Amino acid sequence: MYKVISKVPIAWDSKKHGAPLIVLENEYGGQSVIGIDDHCLVLYNKRSGGEFQSVSHWYKEAIVAITKYIIDYPEYIDHWYTC
Repeated sequence: MYKVISKVPIAWDSKKHGAPLIVLENEYGGQSVIGIDDHCLVLYNKRSGGEFQSVSHWYKEAIVAITKYIIDYPEYIDHWYTC
């Protein structure tokens, strides 16, 4: 099961994808990052080669994590749309 962690993955390319908003990891070493691209939330999953790739299908734990983030930081929505 994926859980939110505070550590940014070593393979995450901040120059390419920007700063991560939320990082998730499972017990098998799977990693995902929720980021923002052009004011849109994007889920990136780490592939077997080590690179992160955006995906169109969100799993439950990622949806719960972004929902909790928005509830905990509602002011972020205003910032998000005014960047």
